[in-house]
Formats: sequence, structure tokens, C-alpha cells
Amino acid sequence: MADEILSIGSPVKDFVSSFLEQVNKGIEEQGFVFCKKDESHAEMELSAVETKEAGGGIKIHIFSAGGKLEDTNSQKMKVYVKKPSQTDIEEEKAKIEQAKVEQKYAMQLAYRRAETGKS
Repeated sequence: MADEILSIGSPVKDFVSSFLEQVNKGIEEQGFVFCKKDESHAEMELSAVETKEAGGGIKIHIFSAGGKLEDTNSQKMKVYVKKPSQTDIEEEKAKIEQAKVEQKYAMQLAYRRAETGKS
């Protein structure tokens, strides 16, 4: 077993994707959003460890632990979250509308440049 090479291709990518997806779902289900550290209401440090079992099964555990782990793949992340206020929600809506307007005019300008042959 010590000489066996562990395959780290797609299973690692799948593990990380699943871990991040589950963190995102958990945050959203509780009404929180990710934010910058200085805006946060809470800080979380998460560790996920994937262990391979003899029968070919894989288990993923979310915990924080020290020590040496063998035949495992682990990921650690720190996230900052906050409950958005009504002001935050309105500001986000305004930013989205502003981006839509800017995108609309950017497209019109690009079309005019294409029609006139100017870059």
C-alpha cells in the first residue's frame, strides 16, 4: 500500500467542486451571503477531508483536526458571511441595473464602430 500511487486527477476536482457547492448551499439556505472580512457578521474556517476506504468507497467529512492523515485529500477554506440588510439588497439591484445599462451602451458603441470600420 505504501508504494501505491494515488490517482489525483478528476476525483480531486470533483471533491473540491462538491465541497464548495455544499458550502455555498449551506450559506444561502441560512440567508447569508459571502462578503469581505471587514463587512462580515461571521467568520468560518472549514476543513473537509476525503478518505478512501478499502472497499473502494469515499467519504467526505467536514471538520477541523490536526495530525497526520494518510490516504486522504483535504481542503481548508476561510469564509466571511453576513446577513444582507434591505439597503444591501437595494444596492445590489442598483449595481445590476447599472451594469445592464452600461452593457447596452457598450454594445451600441461596438456596433457603430463596426459599421464605420473604426476600432
